[in-house]
Amino acid sequence: MWVARYPAGPYAVASRLGAAETLALLGQNQEAAELFRFAVDDVAAGAAPGLVDRDVIRTSLAVMAERERQAKRLRPALAYAELAHSLVDWSDAEKAITHLEQLAMILVQVADE
Repeated sequence: MWVARYPAGPYAVASRLGAAETLALLGQNQEAAELFRFAVDDVAAGAAPGLVDRDVIRTSLAVMAERERQAKRLRPALAYAELAHSLVDWSDAEKAITHLEQLAMILVQVADE
């Protein structure tokens, strides 16, 4: 659905990321997660060199996950945290631990639910 609405190229990746963040803030989590996935795939394919990188998307996803977790919307929080997890640079132990702690906290809350 969204692919047909956006052209290819680095600015398209940036616009997808912006649209994903906006949709997430509006509570449209399913659509937001879909656009975040497209942005993750685009960056992995090298579609936006110098414009959008993994850290930008990972940070945005982590923020959205925390926002949803605090609002007790755990399914969207988990979706965002899992996408962020897919972008973790495992050579940076401090960042990896931070993301693993966030993911674990959400998983514990989902299990408790």
